Amino acid sequence: MKKMSTIVCYNGQWFKIVAKKYEPERQTNQIAWMMIRDPSITSEEAYRKYYETLRSEVKVLCPSFRKEDE
Repeated sequence: MKKMSTIVCYNGQWFKIVAKKYEPERQTNQIAWMMIRDPSITSEEAYRKYYETLRSEVKVLCPSFRKEDE
């Protein structure tokens, strides 16, 4: 089975993004874009930022009715 890949151009450079085996394509693309836009970011930091934004989106889209300390 062939893997689907996305080819993108950013600042005149071409990048090929190949999704990981058990990772959603949307997640792979967002993490790759973070790393393409900011080359100094590591993959661990990119994953951390991805999950932080995902958690904040979930809080907005699916609010909890429990009282949380923030």
